[in-house]
Amino acid sequence: MLRSRGYSTKRYKTLQSAYYNKVTPFQEASYDVYLIGVVRKDDVDEFREIIQSGISQNPCNSFGTSMAHMVSRRGNSDMLQVLVDSGCDLRIADDYGRTPLHDACWAANPSFETVQIIMKSDSRLSHMIDARGHVPLNYVREEHWSHFNTFLEASKDTYWPVNRDVACKQNPPPLAQEAINSRPLPDPANALTVELTKMVASGRLKPDEAVFLNDADNATVATDDSFSDYDDSDFESDDEDSYCSDEEDMDEFVSSLPTGLGMAMAN
Repeated sequence: MLRSRGYSTKRYKTLQSAYYNKVTPFQEASYDVYLIGVVRKDDVDEFREIIQSGISQNPCNSFGTSMAHMVSRRGNSDMLQVLVDSGCDLRIADDYGRTPLHDACWAANPSFETVQIIMKSDSRLSHMIDARGHVPLNYVREEHWSHFNTFLEASKDTYWPVNRDVACKQNPPPLAQEAINSRPLPDPANALTVELTKMVASGRLKPDEAVFLNDADNATVATDDSFSDYDDSDFESDDEDSYCSDEEDMDEFVSSLPTGLGMAMAN
């Protein structure tokens, strides 16, 4: 079909491209068995609440297996959309070179809504091969071949329209021309601290509690920073009676207060 519509069928190694990037410490902190349990329960509301609280948009383990891979393999398009809406980039690969499209094709019960979300992010993922040399369609189970053929036939004008410039069709995917580890996933704008992130991902802290603590911590830092802009002269006054200039003045000031309050301040 690709050849008949003027497209290249050349394949590219995912692990030698910018599709493959080392997992960031923040992504690892966001990955925990509790969050995996939320995915397995198909609890989209809790999943959304956790992801949007300020943990990574795509939690990963140390091998690059990510939530995007997991929900794609499970065919959960709603959870995948939550990740995308939160800023997750689906142009990624695990340590084996598999992309979310590999997992979506591998699904025991394929979800073409999931496939469409991934293809919308980058249709050239269909050209990327993993460590075994397989493109995503190689992972489709034989009993699903006819379903995928029907989907591809219905989608060909969306992803591979005939009237595109031939030169553009023959170019490698943009990320296939960039080096590995050159496009790590950035932390979200509302990122929690690593400690709070671990607690949310492990279920030890509710997302709204973590957001409250994180906002309070940021407010404290902001207050501390605001005072760092001042020097001692900013607090000096021209009115000698309004402050104590030395230890003798302080003693005199304290002794003039009511007994109880003066003793408390002296202490």
